[in-house]
Amino acid sequence: MSFPWQDLRNLLTLLAVCGATFFAHADLFPVSRMEARNLVAAREMVQDGHWLIPTMNGSLRLAKPPLPTWLSAAAGLTVGNTGSLAALRFPSALAATFMVFAAYGLTGTILRNRRSAFLTAAVLATSYLTISSGRHATWDIFCHSFMLLALWAMVAGMNKTGPALIEAVLAGVFLGLSFMSKGPVSFFAMLLPFVLSYGFTFGWRALLARRREIALTVAALLVVALPWPLYVFTSVSGQAASTLQGEVAAWGSRHVKSLFYYANFPFMSGIWSLFAIAALLFPSAKQGTADPAGRKFCLIWLAAVLLLLSLTPEKKERYMLPAMVPLAMLVGGFLDGLIHEKVDQQGKTTTTLLRLHAGILALASLTVPAVAAYLLRSNFLAIKLSLVVVTGVYAALALGFASTLASVKAKRILALTIVLIAASGALLPPLASSAGLFRRTYSRLAAIRSESQVQGLELYYQGNVDERMVWHAGRHIAHWRDMRGMPTLPLAMLSRVPLATQPDGFEGQAVSIRLVASYCVDEPKCANILYLSIVEKGPVLGR
Repeated sequence: MSFPWQDLRNLLTLLAVCGATFFAHADLFPVSRMEARNLVAAREMVQDGHWLIPTMNGSLRLAKPPLPTWLSAAAGLTVGNTGSLAALRFPSALAATFMVFAAYGLTGTILRNRRSAFLTAAVLATSYLTISSGRHATWDIFCHSFMLLALWAMVAGMNKTGPALIEAVLAGVFLGLSFMSKGPVSFFAMLLPFVLSYGFTFGWRALLARRREIALTVAALLVVALPWPLYVFTSVSGQAASTLQGEVAAWGSRHVKSLFYYANFPFMSGIWSLFAIAALLFPSAKQGTADPAGRKFCLIWLAAVLLLLSLTPEKKERYMLPAMVPLAMLVGGFLDGLIHEKVDQQGKTTTTLLRLHAGILALASLTVPAVAAYLLRSNFLAIKLSLVVVTGVYAALALGFASTLASVKAKRILALTIVLIAASGALLPPLASSAGLFRRTYSRLAAIRSESQVQGLELYYQGNVDERMVWHAGRHIAHWRDMRGMPTLPLAMLSRVPLATQPDGFEGQAVSIRLVASYCVDEPKCANILYLSIVEKGPVLGR
């Protein structure tokens, strides 16, 4: 696999950017409901030993393959704390970093242009959707990162003059790891579009000629991907079959959106949105590639990804992650053209584009310190040093962008843009957390872990149990309607309103209810409250 290792500056720059965008302050960001499912399952792997057949809140969790959960559990086990968000999110940040470096290697191998390869990787590392995926311990970043590594290995093997057995095995292993991260999702959303694009652009002979390598790749894939599903279907066949049917049905029944739901895909690149739109519209984007076929390849790959995703009824914003790679390649090539082609047929348009981009970011850089100071005015003395640093950094960035408005210098503008995103990842999360900008749903339930009165008691909830409740509470929370038989007293009960009457299920029993604590559901507004009560034997309550 040809990788420009000698270009150490590019590699270290990408590593520094990834450190700021994916790893910095990993424990500050709120836990989403989707992420909580993985975190709870990882915790139960360590605490309950459910490594091969995962559970979530005590119930089987077979909807997703377990590799991301294994990695999060192993990270928590390594630091000795399965409640550490920084540790449990470390594997997803690492996967995002691998994705960036795989994009660097793949772009350099296909387009044979190291500048475009670096810009592609930098754009991918600083795009909104990539950052969001890399900062949370969910499945998508793993399956697509491993798939991109597999594609890089495949292309490197096809470009080799002799046998490519090592590349074939690596491709198969990475394909298997992708399957073990989210099943066939990335095979459908990334591999198939890539193969179609590569075949239509560069010809099918290179793809089909290496039959021995293809066989070796398939064999390695099966060795990695098959053991766990076979084990599950032989151990809990009924539940596995039911889960599989539910997942297949969900593709056409849950989160069904319009056919044009993904039309906003250029804006998923975040700060690069203007350049993404320009790269799609202006033919001058091809000047950033050494091979004129490169633009055609990227466009077909991107179009195929979006078409396949759009034809699937179930749609979510994070499902667009596979489209970020070919989009980053297009933007990287376009930016390379802006840097090295100062005058061309689109000169006026591209100059206006660069000035607009620099002007917006100069204004934004000036605004950030002012907004931060206003939001934190009541806590100014405690964080004054942080505000001084932020003000200095963003003032320097604003001056840098402003200096390019008169004499447009594309290279400086792009470098400042990358620094802006990296600085934001490194400096702003603590301030945003102090200002209460992060909505931490159910985070106050962590106090239940130290509530001595409910230790050793079964914990129930009168409503649908949200996985974030389970994660923050640090223990199983049973749904009251799922109770089987007469409950054992005493028990603990969470409810949206204080329990004033005897709960259903205690007919014929004399019970009393004692309020223990209350917790804000959604910080920082505290608009909703959960009440923790103990139900124990006592005088019969009125109904």
